[in-house]
Amino acid sequence: MEKIKKIDCSIAQEAFASKLKNKPQTYFFNGKWGSGKTTFIKDMAESHDIKLIEINLWKTDAKGSIFAHAFRKLHPLTFYTTIFVLLPLLIIIASFAMKNSILVLIAISVVALGKYLLPTPDDFYLGLLKMTRLPLLQKIIFPHLIYNFSPYSWLGLRFVKKTNQNVILFDDFDRAKPKQQEQAYILFTILKERYKIPIVFVGDYSKIESVNDGFIQKIIDERIELPYEIEPQNIWDEYFKILESQIEIIDIKIDSQFQKFFIIEERNLRDRKQFSECVEYELFTLSLFDKVDLNQKLLIIYAYLFHYDKYLQIKQGNLDLLPTKGYKKYLKSKSSKDIWGNYLFSDFGDFAYHTLTFKNNNNFPKPFNYPENNVRDYLMHQKSNSIGLLDAKEIIRENGEQLEKYLENPLATDFSLIISDILKSESTDLIDIIEKKSIALYQKNKTGHTLINILKNIFSNEFSNINDLIRETTPQRRDIRDGYKNTLKEILIEHFKNDKELTQTSTIISAHFKSQIHEKLKHDTGYNILTDESFETIGEIWLEILKKYGIKDIHTQIIFLKNWANYPYKDLSKMYNPLSINEIEKLKDKENSSILLLHYLYAQNLWGKMSEWGDNIKIIIENFSTQDFIHFWEKQSMLRQEVPYHEKKYIVSFSGDDISKEDEIEAKKLIISKKEELLKNNITLIIPEDTNQ
Repeated sequence: MEKIKKIDCSIAQEAFASKLKNKPQTYFFNGKWGSGKTTFIKDMAESHDIKLIEINLWKTDAKGSIFAHAFRKLHPLTFYTTIFVLLPLLIIIASFAMKNSILVLIAISVVALGKYLLPTPDDFYLGLLKMTRLPLLQKIIFPHLIYNFSPYSWLGLRFVKKTNQNVILFDDFDRAKPKQQEQAYILFTILKERYKIPIVFVGDYSKIESVNDGFIQKIIDERIELPYEIEPQNIWDEYFKILESQIEIIDIKIDSQFQKFFIIEERNLRDRKQFSECVEYELFTLSLFDKVDLNQKLLIIYAYLFHYDKYLQIKQGNLDLLPTKGYKKYLKSKSSKDIWGNYLFSDFGDFAYHTLTFKNNNNFPKPFNYPENNVRDYLMHQKSNSIGLLDAKEIIRENGEQLEKYLENPLATDFSLIISDILKSESTDLIDIIEKKSIALYQKNKTGHTLINILKNIFSNEFSNINDLIRETTPQRRDIRDGYKNTLKEILIEHFKNDKELTQTSTIISAHFKSQIHEKLKHDTGYNILTDESFETIGEIWLEILKKYGIKDIHTQIIFLKNWANYPYKDLSKMYNPLSINEIEKLKDKENSSILLLHYLYAQNLWGKMSEWGDNIKIIIENFSTQDFIHFWEKQSMLRQEVPYHEKKYIVSFSGDDISKEDEIEAKKLIISKKEELLKNNITLIIPEDTNQ
């Protein structure tokens, strides 16, 4: 992700630096924790030649003296030189004392009881400060006593240079313990009264321990507020612009109501750094930015950082615990159409519930959803194994072999969802590649879940009216074929003519082909249903189309419309007159000839009336191939295959609607007469006892 630039506070920094150089007094730089106060001051010092002497009270050892800490910070060389001189001296004195038992006893007593019986310099002078507010003690006597009583503070302050380029900085003053703050006031008094060095206290003014008793107001000359440029309402706009520029490729806008919560909840620079690092890791390091609903993922990151209790509720699937009672009442009062209206959210829990239960119109990325078990990628620190939008686009453009594997996959995958969204987009270059590849695969008679959906999409957009079905080319789709000689309807018919396997893809495409004709006819006639006259017209349309592509034999057209276009015999008998028995007899050895006889029986009202069939019909049935014989009697509801299907066992029993006993007996005779022949072809007839009798 692009690095976020530092906010320009040069005007405010110059004004503050001028005060420190020209007016060496005591300042309190006020701002909440994490708002960028320290960074502001350090940048100011660096750009305006100011030396900061930092004293971090809250980082010092609680048992140590603030004066020792200050001395080490002000003059480390002097401090350690002093220690180097004093330490050998103490060793010499100790060695001498060890020779005298009385001195040893006195030393042990002082060490053991001194901290309980003797006042420390800090306690003594803090007590003196609290007992009186006399100017004389505060401004003259008190500083003089401190200098002469405490070696650390006296040595330290002796070496402080009187120059406007030095600034004492008490950083994060509000985080120091009360006692440390009181010690700082002592040190402050010495520094201010004796050497006139600018002093800056940094912290949250409202959290200072001594604010309420008015003490801090007396030692602070001027309070400086956080520059407007780094207030929460000004630091997030640039961040979200940069983030949106990084994800521009997936064409997603960050919810404006979500952005407002960074202002409502006063998220500062430190928060921005945390959020930015987390977004960088989750979206880009883990490569989730094009695999998840971005607004939902950002919301969950926000909850993880700033509302951890709500993140746990989300993680555990307790979304109903997120909204307030007021928002739940609002949802109950609104219809389903109004729920996702212009509600102005002020509570994060309400907004989180709204965002995580909102349903968008896109297929991909899959939204956060517990019922559909689509949660993992949205939780924190989860590496995804699913394919993303950018990976999918790269495969489409660069890896034709991998693209084919995805298109031929029989199952629905994330890739299927991505393809579906691309087809609805304006990415014409990707659409062209996808459709060309799909047409080429269908030409090879391939099938697959994604492939079927793509071809359905192509087919549904290919024709604008009935005349386009007959014309060789259609202007609307020439750009996608790009040199392909066959349209989908041509490929469909070519597969039929070449005895290709009837795949699910061809079945669905022919269904769309058929639907186009029907819907157009309904539109032209103004009827919502198809009448007998409508089917006559449909038959004429198909006749013209099939002739155009070289299918001129009526019996072949009937087989195509029944097997490939899946017209029921009821409709087929209205579209085409049946062949005569003599014509059917001549074709009895052809594959699928059973369809011609079934068409004839339905048209002549002889369906299921076996006792009325003439010998010529029975001879045709007897001469059917095994496949046609089984198909014929299944359609007459006289054969029912047993499971498992690979064993090819059929029960001879009527399973249809009404049939006379005479017709049933006649049918069973015709079937059983072929029992031995069927057995030779590994087909077993199971004949119930009543049938044998």
